[in-house]
Amino acid sequence: EAAEKFYVDIMGLKKSYHRPITRVFQVNEGAAIGLMDVSASPETKIDNKDMGFSFIVPNTEDVDRWYAYLKSHNVDIYAEPSDGTRTPVRSVHFYDTEGYDIEIFAWLPDAEMIKK
Repeated sequence: EAAEKFYVDIMGLKKSYHRPITRVFQVNEGAAIGLMDVSASPETKIDNKDMGFSFIVPNTEDVDRWYAYLKSHNVDIYAEPSDGTRTPVRSVHFYDTEGYDIEIFAWLPDAEMIKK
């Protein structure tokens, strides 16, 4: 319930599937995040808090806006917005209610992207 509240109320995702142990939240038309209550499924062994994921936003100002928004909602932010030294992004890092790492980032304006 706490994770659902976080992803709906704080992150603004819409719930698209709800069962007692599984919830799916739409990120956009082509992407979703699925959460599973592993305590209700003893045969599932997932306890890796080293896992996480990223949300990519259109520009670096959005990263700073997300930071201010998350801070105002008392989200556990462990790395304030900064420009990467190895990757050409501006990012903020924080934990969700279950302790998983989340990054919100935008490519820096001069980042070279792979073009097909």
